[in-house]
Amino acid sequence: MKPTPTAGLTSVQASYRSVRGLVKSSWKQEPKRFTWNITVPGNTKALVYIPAKDVKDVEESGKKVSGVAGVKFVRMEGDRAVFEVGSGDYAFVANTK
Repeated sequence: MKPTPTAGLTSVQASYRSVRGLVKSSWKQEPKRFTWNITVPGNTKALVYIPAKDVKDVEESGKKVSGVAGVKFVRMEGDRAVFEVGSGDYAFVANTK
């Protein structure tokens, strides 16, 4: 999952019924903050690309991602922190200062 905020587009909400179940994504870009709520269906993993300059700028449900079970940092890819997540609901916030 890789949201792409662009000029004039500050939020998106979408869902998709896959063969594994319902995938949901809802993100919002603010001046210094990116918020993203996602749902990954059962027995599934996903790669998520979060706009961030550093992995330390990303939280999930109010906690630094390094301490969240089910969220594994994979790499930085340009201006994105890439994570592997298991099935469930996630609330990511990234400071984009």
